[in-house]
Amino acid sequence: IIRRLFSLVVTLLGGFTLLFILFFALPSDPATKIASNGGSKNVPAEVVRNVEKRLGLDKPVYEQYWNRLTDTVTLSGESYTTREPVADMVKQRLPASLRLAIFAMMIEATIGIGSGVLSARRRGSIADTITTIAAVVAGAIPVFVLGYLLTLVTGVYAFEHGWPEWARLPAISNNYDPDQWSLFIIPNLDQLELLIQPAVVLASVSTAIVARLTRTTMLEAQTADHVRTARAKGLRKKTVS
Repeated sequence: IIRRLFSLVVTLLGGFTLLFILFFALPSDPATKIASNGGSKNVPAEVVRNVEKRLGLDKPVYEQYWNRLTDTVTLSGESYTTREPVADMVKQRLPASLRLAIFAMMIEATIGIGSGVLSARRRGSIADTITTIAAVVAGAIPVFVLGYLLTLVTGVYAFEHGWPEWARLPAISNNYDPDQWSLFIIPNLDQLELLIQPAVVLASVSTAIVARLTRTTMLEAQTADHVRTARAKGLRKKTVS
């Protein structure tokens, strides 16, 4: 466990260092980009200097690195673009991210394991073929492509052509209220409609991996010595598997 924690810390530190280097390796001056809100228009030098002073970009690189690292660990500092405190941004967006991750993991566990078990128990059948093809396709489609297609079909095409109510999944809503969730993870019907699309997209690749891994593991387990012994002593295949 200690070794894995150390590897995690090293990986996070390496990722942070790489992002810090890329930030200063950009062709344009970061302070100028921030002062112009990402545009390319000319910005007065005084404005650029004020931005550098406010964000500490006028300090030595090693000091900037340490300041950014401590700000990241302590969630202090502010956004370069909106000037909103980072802690407030995390506090506002973290609950929605956690809920989305929880529902994505639920999809992975139920559909991934369920389809993998079904495919293994009915090896060579139509169900096995369908689940295997579906897992390969789901694992091959990029999530941004799947998200666009799902939004286009269920969020636009379904409404324009009068599909059944259960097939219409709105992509946006003006009635979203995070306080309407019960016990933090139980949504009402309106919240659930908004959650299905991103949860399915987020879980698509990992669900395919879980399904294929479950199928492979079950097929290997069916050839194990204790399984063959149980079958030889008269236990039914359904009971053993």
